[in-house]
Amino acid sequence: MTGEFTLAGAQQDVCQSEAPTLLVLGGAGTGKTVTAAAAARAHLLRRDATTGAPGTERVLFLTFSRTAVTQILDRSRGVLQDVADRVDVLTFHGLAWRLITDYGRYAGYGTAPRLRGEAERKLLTADPGILTYSDLLPAALQIMALPVIGGLTARRWSLIICDEFQDTDRQQWQLVETLTAHGHRLLLLADPNQMIYDRLPGRQARHRFGWDRDRHGGTDPHVHHAPSPPFSTCRPGSLSRPDAVLPLSARAPMPAHRKQQEAHPPR
Repeated sequence: MTGEFTLAGAQQDVCQSEAPTLLVLGGAGTGKTVTAAAAARAHLLRRDATTGAPGTERVLFLTFSRTAVTQILDRSRGVLQDVADRVDVLTFHGLAWRLITDYGRYAGYGTAPRLRGEAERKLLTADPGILTYSDLLPAALQIMALPVIGGLTARRWSLIICDEFQDTDRQQWQLVETLTAHGHRLLLLADPNQMIYDRLPGRQARHRFGWDRDRHGGTDPHVHHAPSPPFSTCRPGSLSRPDAVLPLSARAPMPAHRKQQEAHPPR
């Protein structure tokens, strides 16, 4: 029992798994978000018990919209319990802006970077000292490419959780790969039947879900139904293919409503 959420079947497998890369598939109402929160807590408690430095490691939960951030925090509060302050929930653009404000001066963005909305960009004269939303991810990737800063930032989180993995674009996925480049774990949450941004430029969801064809060297990923961590169906540590794929098919005991996705590209 985790808070008011009871883990069962594949949900328990997710929490017990120590796979370097784990892809969790599930539709609306299957409890992916709360299961991921429980997995984050289990991960931190395991690390506290084995690293010799309890309380120092953190988890990063990446999602698309500020609305999703609020909903993730609301749903996971009772699950995370004593480690809630060690889980950072951010949008991709929110993480990028944090990297720019913290380290942008080392990449030519000055000590006080400014952000301008897309509407302002269209109305006002271009200013090289002011960033727009479309600049954030490229700037973050530029910062992460700096050896010292990129390494320090990537080591901050020992587990990265990527929500709505099926909707990530090339830059978002590159940022995720960069954050896990030092061997940290990656937990991907996805609903293959809900690819709301699949037709936008740079989206590669359908390509990425063709694991057996494009990501898996012609081999289908094995689906685990019983708890047998760590999973080792693929090359350990590979970020180009998952070490395990788990379906969440049973409806979880949580509110039936699902977060409302925004009808426009994420900010």
